[in-house]
Amino acid sequence: MIFARTVLAMMLASAAAAGCPIAAAQSADVVGVYDGGQTEMAVGIELHADGRFLYGMSYGALDEQAQGTWTSDGSQVLLTSDPVVPPRFVLTDLRDAPAGQIKLLLDLPEGMSRQYFNAEFRLPDGSVIDRQLSDEPEPLEFDARAMPVSVTLRLPVFDLRGETIALPPPMGHEIHVRFEPHDLGVVAFARTPLRRDHGDLILQRYDRTIRFRRVAAAESPR
Repeated sequence: MIFARTVLAMMLASAAAAGCPIAAAQSADVVGVYDGGQTEMAVGIELHADGRFLYGMSYGALDEQAQGTWTSDGSQVLLTSDPVVPPRFVLTDLRDAPAGQIKLLLDLPEGMSRQYFNAEFRLPDGSVIDRQLSDEPEPLEFDARAMPVSVTLRLPVFDLRGETIALPPPMGHEIHVRFEPHDLGVVAFARTPLRRDHGDLILQRYDRTIRFRRVAAAESPR
């Protein structure tokens, strides 16, 4: 709860400073601060009477947050995030390399490791080889007679996939990609439901059932 409350407090201060628009007043019986913490997961949400919400989670290597508006139809609460610019992978160059080799160059923000990323190589027979990237962009060796026909970059911790990049046969390839994080770690809720259950709120996320229990009244933004 300490992590979630800290993140939510920071988000609240940021939202107030930015002058976020105020939505219509919402159901008073669900307004409040909720703790959904469980084993290996710290998570919290605040629902404010002005129709705004704040959310934060820390789950293993994953940290995420969101803010936006909420509504309730009596049986559930629906969350809709403020506009989010999603992260993306941008192909900047693709050139030939020696047969049997693929070299993947990935431009990253300072402090972000290549080891967070995976590359999915699809072979001519339809099978897939999934490789975690190393910090050193060493050439990857493949059978020159069955070179990959495409590659897809992934950031597994955020369940993020880039667009598939076609790899023309029969040569090897040097692939240069730029990762643009934008709002990485900000959740784009889109009328995402939290089911109401005897005063608790239930959210399904990352194959986990999160039960939020109200622990305090929500503070009003200043």
